[in-house]
Amino acid sequence: MPRARGNERVVEMRARRDRIPVWWWARQVVLPAERRIRYTHTRGVTRGMEVEWRFTPAAGGVLVTIVHDLSLRWPLVGRAVADWIIGPMFVEPIAGATLRRIKMLVEQGVAHPREAVQDA
Repeated sequence: MPRARGNERVVEMRARRDRIPVWWWARQVVLPAERRIRYTHTRGVTRGMEVEWRFTPAAGGVLVTIVHDLSLRWPLVGRAVADWIIGPMFVEPIAGATLRRIKMLVEQGVAHPREAVQDA
């Protein structure tokens, strides 16, 4: 069950990569003064991945950037699986869809985090 304390909460996140449903749990820290949201994946295949969403005002809108640091702690194959399979086949396409959705919502003035990620 999601729980919150101040600007920090545990969230369940879901997405689709084509027809493949994926989900994970993460600790989310919202830093509005810094225009950032940080995530640490706590459950799922990407457990341990650090993610940061950055929002930078730009002429006529906002620049939204997602930075990922995925280092799987799987003996022998972790780095290869992260770099050649999970990153390019799952993380990058899902992040791209998320970026497009967040950018659209931020530029429309939608402020609620739940609305920013639904239908991403």
